[in-house]
Amino acid sequence: MTTSHGKVQARLYAVPTTTAMIRPPGGDRMKGEWAVEQQIKAMGCTVHDSRTVAFIRKGKDRYARPEYRPSLPGYVFAEIPDEAFGRAVHVQGAWGSALPIYQVENRNKLETTPYEAAMEFFAVLAEKREEAERIKRRADLVAGFDPGDPLEIISGPFKDLLVRFQRMVKTAHDMHPMIEGEMTLFGRQSPVRIDPLDVVKRS
Repeated sequence: MTTSHGKVQARLYAVPTTTAMIRPPGGDRMKGEWAVEQQIKAMGCTVHDSRTVAFIRKGKDRYARPEYRPSLPGYVFAEIPDEAFGRAVHVQGAWGSALPIYQVENRNKLETTPYEAAMEFFAVLAEKREEAERIKRRADLVAGFDPGDPLEIISGPFKDLLVRFQRMVKTAHDMHPMIEGEMTLFGRQSPVRIDPLDVVKRS
C-alpha cells in the first residue's frame, strides 16, 4: 500500500509463530515469538511489544520478580510493508502467513476499528510493563536495607527528613510493598509508611 505521496505504508499484521525455543540466525536460543520479533525488527519493520508480565517468586528470592511472557502465545504483531511481506512471514520460526488487522474508515465514531482496538491493547500492556519495572526497582532498592538503616526521603511531604528502616509491609490496599519505619515528627518518634522509590540509603 502506498500513500498519495508515493511513500510505502505498512499494514498491521498478526504473524503466527512457533511457541518452541529456537535459535534465530546469529542469535541466542529464545522463545519462538521473541525470535520472530527480532528478525522482523531487523528488516526495519515496526514490531509492537505485546509482552505481558507476571510476578514469580523463585527459590530464595525475598520478593517476586517480573517475568515476561507473550500475551497471545504464537503471535507477533508487526507493521509490514507489502514489499517486505514475503520475507517477514518466512523468517525462522514464522509459519509463512499473517492475519491483517485492518485500519478501516470509521464512519461511526462510537465503534472501535480492529486497528484501534489493537493499539489500545498494546497501550494497556505497556502500562502494565511500566508498573512492573517500577515494582522491580522498589524490590532492588530494599534488597540492601537492614533494620535500623537511615534512609533519606527524597520526595513527598517529608522530603529531606530521615526515616529508620524497620521492614517491608504490604496490605490488601497496597499496589506494591511499602517501607515501614520510624521518623522524628514534632519531637516524637512516629511510625510512617513510605514508597521505596521515595528514599535513598544514607551512608
